[in-house]
Amino acid sequence: MRAMGELLLSNLRYKSFADFVADLLGPWAGFFTGWTYWFCWIVTGIADVIAISGYVS
Repeated sequence: MRAMGELLLSNLRYKSFADFVADLLGPWAGFFTGWTYWFCWIVTGIADVIAISGYVS
């Protein structure tokens, strides 16, 4: 996490880890990283809703 923080502070154009991935590895890697991040949050949210509905019922 410290290394990621240092990378984010090294260039003020970076707004997320997908930005410096795109800069260091290429635009396709940044695109893939950004969408994979959001896809994982969507899957986690759905799993939480399923678990909570199981506890409630």
